[in-house]
Amino acid sequence: MRLHRTGRLIATLAVALGVTAAAGCGGGINSSSPGGSSSSVKQTVTVAIPGDITNYNPYTDTLIAYGYSIQYTVFDGLVKYSPTLGTEPDLATSWSSNASGTVWTFNLRHGVKFTDGEPFNAQAAIKSFHAVLAAKSLWGVPLQNATSFAAPNPYKLVITLSKPYAPFLDGLAKIAMVAPNKLGEVAKTPVGTGPFKFVSWTPNSQIVLTRNDDYFGAKPAYKTLILKPITDTTTALTDLAAGNIDIVATLPPTSVAQVTKSVAHVVQPHTSNSLELVEFNSSNPATSNPLVRRALSYALDKNAINKIAYNGLATPTWTPVPPTSFAYKAETGYNYNLTKAKQLLAQAKDPHPTLTFIIPSGYPDGVQLGRVWQSSLAQIGVKLNVDVMPLSAWLTKWLAVDYEISWNTFPETSDPGSFYTVIMSAHQNDFKDAQFYSEMAAGVSTTVQSQRKAIYGELQDQLVSEDPAMIVMREPELSVASNKVSGYVMNSLGFGLFAGVKVAK
Repeated sequence: MRLHRTGRLIATLAVALGVTAAAGCGGGINSSSPGGSSSSVKQTVTVAIPGDITNYNPYTDTLIAYGYSIQYTVFDGLVKYSPTLGTEPDLATSWSSNASGTVWTFNLRHGVKFTDGEPFNAQAAIKSFHAVLAAKSLWGVPLQNATSFAAPNPYKLVITLSKPYAPFLDGLAKIAMVAPNKLGEVAKTPVGTGPFKFVSWTPNSQIVLTRNDDYFGAKPAYKTLILKPITDTTTALTDLAAGNIDIVATLPPTSVAQVTKSVAHVVQPHTSNSLELVEFNSSNPATSNPLVRRALSYALDKNAINKIAYNGLATPTWTPVPPTSFAYKAETGYNYNLTKAKQLLAQAKDPHPTLTFIIPSGYPDGVQLGRVWQSSLAQIGVKLNVDVMPLSAWLTKWLAVDYEISWNTFPETSDPGSFYTVIMSAHQNDFKDAQFYSEMAAGVSTTVQSQRKAIYGELQDQLVSEDPAMIVMREPELSVASNKVSGYVMNSLGFGLFAGVKVAK
């Protein structure tokens, strides 16, 4: 779900999402006063994003592009991601929990207001929590075991869980605080406490945000942020060179050579936590047989995809857990083998299936994966239809699991349960493996690291064996900015952070 990066689907995210990641996702960083030196910096910053945003509800939009475009510009959470994907204060200044991790107490900032003038306090946070749960949102998972939300005073919030949830703080970073009076219309009018406030949306043209001069943190040095959906990278780079836009939020690795160094520079995070994956609908007759899913996985040439789609900059992998995690476990998976793929299809009594693979527009790496896979499968008599569709249409199908096979990209956080909580939770109605979801629940209900490591090792074994989702790559995350831009960074979830940007006139 998530599409992060190019709109990246967190979707699942999410994520998501969104998460996409980290550093200071909650606000601006560089300028301490509104406008900075208006004589030296532009007051309008224009960013090309890979697809239009049609739903502004932070509880139901899981696109990565939504995360960096709206969620972390318009909204804040109680906590936010740090540069290392830990958590740090945002609307909560501090917190503590009891020994069992079931009662969490948050001290909230005083004097913060939503951009519609409503005060942010513990009761407002509780209303947002109820809203995310009512939406059955992927981001509401950390609160599903909550037995009570209490406000002992306006600036103290107590959350009681029925059982421990190991990635609780990690999950809270994805839950935006929405103005209580706008919860019913947030899909069209998002109102938060962030460094920007929403002004307007012109479909397929632009989204306009303006600086929140009452923001509690460091305020942007410019007044207006314009987000323009441009699905074609060449068009976006041409507009950048012409000075019509300042930043291209997502840059495919194959387009790096198109960047003119005298005009612009490539920006990337220190490390990438972004996964490329393929998801199967395990209840669709075409992909319900695990033998078929394994055969399709054997027919995916990851090394060719890395070379063609990522200029060799990605890392093929079969595990959703990053090598830096305590729970990492090496995995061989299904190495490219068309003979084995053909044998498994014959064993499944489906030697020449015809399948459809959906991909959102604006993601050339997904399209390139589809073409490479299509060519390999044709060699063993399998027809793969590659269906590239508008991002909004893809998201609708992804959320409903209305597909046979779907491409996706997902920004992981530092917790090993990130992928399972977002991506696999979205598959509970099609991938019906009680043991798998029991293990998922166990993975987040224990706080003992050694036990969690063993659980995620078992989950990984099940994931590869049953193959409801195939991890393809750890993707490079790239963006490009005009040489007049300073203060622009990306975090490891692939999110561009726009609040700290300055653009010289």
